[in-house]
Amino acid sequence: MSILNRQDIPTILIIGFGNNDITEKASHVIHMTTRERLSSKIGNFTTEVSVHLILDILYSCYFAENYEKIGICVFISLIK
Repeated sequence: MSILNRQDIPTILIIGFGNNDITEKASHVIHMTTRERLSSKIGNFTTEVSVHLILDILYSCYFAENYEKIGICVFISLIK
């Protein structure tokens, strides 16, 4: 993380609730729920769904910002 910070590369940290030394080093922090019972069979499912939702939202934002560039790349790869 320190290498990225020295080069002014923004970072996104996805982490459970609570303060951590690494949260202070990240450009952006996204907290996800960690309030689940480990004994519950649905615990892993909710964590997986949370991570998928966060990644889907981040990708959709990236895609929306770079639609023109990405659209051309997809079109070119389909032609090949």
